Amino acid sequence: MKKLLLLFLILPNIIFGQCAGNQSFTLNPAPVNGNYQSGTVVTMCYTMTGWNGTNFGANWIEGFDLNLGPGWVSYTPVTPPNDCGDFTPPQQWIWLESCTNNSGTLTVGPGYFYEGPTGPIDGNPGNDWGDFGTDCQWTFCVQLQVSDDCDPQSLLIEVTPYADGTMGSWGNEACFDGPFQVFNGTVAGGLVQTSPISIISDTVCVGLTQDYSVEFTPGSTYNWNISGGGTLINNNNSSSVTWGGIPGNYTISVQETTDDGCIGDLIETTIVVVDTLITFGQPTTGLCLGDTTQLIANPGSGFWNGDNLVGNVFNAFQSGTFYPYYFVNIYGCAVVDSVEIFVREPFDSVTINSGVDDLDLCIHSNEQFYWTTNEFGVEWTWHVDGVLQSDTDYELYQFWQDTTMSHTITVYGTDTIGCKSNTAYINVDVKACHRLFVPISFTPNGDGYNDAFKIVGQSVYEPHMMIFNRDGQIVYEIKSITQTWNGNDGNGYYCPNGVYNWIMTYKDDEGFGHTQKGHIVLIR
Repeated sequence: MKKLLLLFLILPNIIFGQCAGNQSFTLNPAPVNGNYQSGTVVTMCYTMTGWNGTNFGANWIEGFDLNLGPGWVSYTPVTPPNDCGDFTPPQQWIWLESCTNNSGTLTVGPGYFYEGPTGPIDGNPGNDWGDFGTDCQWTFCVQLQVSDDCDPQSLLIEVTPYADGTMGSWGNEACFDGPFQVFNGTVAGGLVQTSPISIISDTVCVGLTQDYSVEFTPGSTYNWNISGGGTLINNNNSSSVTWGGIPGNYTISVQETTDDGCIGDLIETTIVVVDTLITFGQPTTGLCLGDTTQLIANPGSGFWNGDNLVGNVFNAFQSGTFYPYYFVNIYGCAVVDSVEIFVREPFDSVTINSGVDDLDLCIHSNEQFYWTTNEFGVEWTWHVDGVLQSDTDYELYQFWQDTTMSHTITVYGTDTIGCKSNTAYINVDVKACHRLFVPISFTPNGDGYNDAFKIVGQSVYEPHMMIFNRDGQIVYEIKSITQTWNGNDGNGYYCPNGVYNWIMTYKDDEGFGHTQKGHIVLIR
């Protein structure tokens, strides 16, 4: 039959005709506002009723090519077209990802293509003729899936019917139909444009509750998360985070989902959680009565409050323990801390104790001890006649020289804070042991008893005694402690009985000069 038709219809310079019959389709589910939401699975069924190709070079229907926009991510053939040709053996419509015509000049696909009625049954419809029929109805169905991406990509669906003169082995390419548009929408929703996270500060203190938000898009929902460090309450396009007690860098993130099911990019920001530690810089918290100290705290943007304060200066007006408070705002947190200041009670009145105040070195020892209160943690400073002593204990050891002299001892105490006591003093009178003994009478009569006048002394140096008669004349001089006077006048004559006055000068062992006066009775 196809040979007869060929004889009558093949003419030179054939003008291609429209071979397709009436074309229609169904989409399930139907699009909404001309679009499909991401991830939707759609079943598309295409129907062509009738075929006019036999009037154009005896072309039969060879295949249906399916052209899909990039918004479709998968397709699955469901139902093939029915076989209209009454051929023996029965032929079939097969689904191919691609099909190339017999001349190798055209490749199309995916789609359904007819295998037969001539040529080998080899899965390649391009090397045989198409399905014959003029008033048949061809219907096929394909399941399509929309992309999960909310990019507004094209969801174009086109079906192009091909004659066997174009896609098969029938050599007369007499008709060609352009693509039939089934659908030309896009993925619903489009790109999700979530605003940056609005923050008060990217640095917060531990324990602070802070709000975060993004601009609200009607119909969208928002999923908030933090990487740790606190507790989050999700309030749709805003969230509230109570940051915990562990300082560090944490990430807060939000992801928007539109009412079309489109999921936006993850929006993140880093929050630095810092400790609310106040450090105090004063070197000591111990003060003496009357002292002042400047209180130093870091950070320095706060203020002090408490007793005995003027600004940040503490005045130690009274003894006791005080706790000035420091208030400061650290990254939005009101923080308060205190420092302990101890003001020492005044010392008890300091006195110096001694065994003997007036020393007679002929009676008392040169080594003497002086002491004050034995108070724990106090260092004592002693002076003797203004000279600093090496002793720092509560007790002073002193060795007195054999010299008659008045001395002054002072002492004051300093505690570990640096507070000083009153200064105590004591006067010590030292009487040297350089005693001089001068007899009051002697009897130079030669009887062997008390015949000579002799002085006796201790620590007596360079003595010079002059003895005078009642007329004031010097009758004798003694210039040595061992020298004696036998009662003569130094010229070989005896001095008469009577009272004789004397004056004596000498030096002690420290080189100090002394003068003594007296009288002696001469009895023969």
